[in-house]
Order: sequence, then structure tokens, then C-alpha cells
Amino acid sequence: MDSLRAIGVLIAVALGIGLAGCATPERVALAPVQRAAIAELRTHVAVAPTEASPTPSSISPLDAAEHRRAFDDALRRELPKYPIRLGAITAAAQALDAPERARLFGELKPAQALLLIEPQARLSADARTLEADAVVSLWTREAGERRPVQRVLLRYRSQPLGSGGAASLAGWSADDGAALHAALRESVIETIDMVLLEFDLAVPPVLTEPPRAFAVNLGGAPGAVRGQLLKETARRATVLGEDGRLYSLPKPLSATAANANTVTAAR
Repeated sequence: MDSLRAIGVLIAVALGIGLAGCATPERVALAPVQRAAIAELRTHVAVAPTEASPTPSSISPLDAAEHRRAFDDALRRELPKYPIRLGAITAAAQALDAPERARLFGELKPAQALLLIEPQARLSADARTLEADAVVSLWTREAGERRPVQRVLLRYRSQPLGSGGAASLAGWSADDGAALHAALRESVIETIDMVLLEFDLAVPPVLTEPPRAFAVNLGGAPGAVRGQLLKETARRATVLGEDGRLYSLPKPLSATAANANTVTAAR
């Protein structure tokens, strides 16, 4: 793979959110009674080939199969840590269309839940940051096909690389795209971690401190996400945004090991 192809960044997946004709709120919290009724969790991840952006049109997209394998590996490693019996885990390198969604739902048995993860990834407009989003929804046979019992948008942002534009693209593509692939793997791990956090958030979440601003690159302009800190390590912060989304955000590179303690919101 040449260095330009290695940049293949980018995974802009159409988010096939909800069944055709259904209007679903952006955030649906999982009620305790619904959580208690789930005896087994089935999981499906849908990743599709996408366009390369904002890189030149000659750059081919990153193989969706690699993204799928990363999710498959992370799910099989991380989901067993959650205290619920696991059923089938599948990850497909294709978008989830209505017939496939209906098939997956039709296979549900009583007390089973279907966890759908529909990810997308791309470089920011200034090419400094890998932006990876995922729509996550949870469906049960008892609740029916028209509305999930849980739904949330998860957003991962990598540590910015380089000064933007060509300089950043060169950094992502160096060493056969080593930095890009590392960021993509981290995005998958962080996404699964946010999925598990979301399962256990109280309804409504119990705030342990006032909302505050967390700095983030917005494609060339400094920005911030306002919200509640859920988890913190030396490198990253997981935040429940005031907009109802979960964010995995990079901390400044000057962050020290003294900040490595994990802080989790009350459940």
C-alpha cells in the first residue's frame, strides 16, 4: 500500500438510522425495567465502504473489512466484561439496509435484545483529526420494530496530528498509514467503552459536578463540548454532552500521569 492509499481515511458511512418512515428521537435512554428484562444480547455492527474525504479524489477509501475486523475483535474482547449473557456477535462490511434490519429483528426471541452499531469515520476539514461517530440503538421484540428501547450518538475525536492540510495528510500516511490505523483502532475501542458506559447510565444521569467545557478541534477552529465528565485517563476524557451525546475526547498532550485516575459518574 503506498502512502497515499494508506490514508484511506475514511469512512463516511451513511447512517441508516431507524426503519424507513420512522422518526426516532436522537437520544432514547434505557429504562431500568427494560434493562432488567433483557436476558441475552445479540450484537450487529454495520460498516460500509465510503468516500475518501477531504483527501484528493485519487485516494481510495480504507477497506471497510479492516474497520469491521477491528469492531469484531473489540466486541468479542470487551462485551464479555458486561454482566449480561451474550448471543450472536456479527460485524458486516456493508451498510444496514431495511431488509437486513428486518431480518435481524425477526430473529429476536423473547427477552433478547439486538444491539445495532452503525459507525462512520472521516478526517476533519483541516485533516488534523480522525472523527469517528456511531449511532447505537437497542431493540427488543417486546417493544416492537418502530422504536428502540435505547439510542445514542457516540462521537470519538483523535488527538490532532500536524498543522493541518498537506502536513497532516503526510503524517497520517507515513509508515503505511500507521498513525491513521492506530487512531481507527482506538476509535473502535473507545466506541465500545462508551456503549458499555451508556448501558449503565442512570435515567436521568446523576450529575456529580456542574457541566463544563472540554476543548476539541472543530476542523480548523478551536471549539468545545459542554457536558458532564464520566471517565478520565491521562490521555482521554469521556463526556456526556449537554446535547445528549457521548464524546470520547483527547486531552492536551501536556496531560501527565497524575491525571490518570478514572472518574466515573454515579449510576
